[in-house]
Amino acid sequence: MPRARTFLWIAAAIMAATAAIHFTGWFLGRDQFAGPTQPIVKLLWFSIDVDWLVVAGLWFAAGYGGAGLLRPLVILSAIIPLAAAVGMFFLISPAFFGLYLLALAGAIAIIGAIRLGDEAVAVAPLA
Repeated sequence: MPRARTFLWIAAAIMAATAAIHFTGWFLGRDQFAGPTQPIVKLLWFSIDVDWLVVAGLWFAAGYGGAGLLRPLVILSAIIPLAAAVGMFFLISPAFFGLYLLALAGAIAIIGAIRLGDEAVAVAPLA
């Protein structure tokens, strides 16, 4: 079975790719938000991208460091994409592609966090 860092790095890559896809979506949908509220909508739109990139960075750092202390942070941060995926499922459509990317990233991160805890406990004995 792959190591915990592999799961966390894959989850971070999926999360960063989702943020990039979401970022480019502004250029397709900005005409829908024309008017006096456009600056607020733009701020909210791009703050989601920053949030997802921060979560991806945390997952990457947890995979790189491999410290079992980061396990609770990874599990808590996985709530963000999973909650967004559930919201998209009910508010947008079950056929929306982005919700499956977010759900997959969150699930893989949780698997990586569980494996991270197992690897942190299973240290090699002193010679």
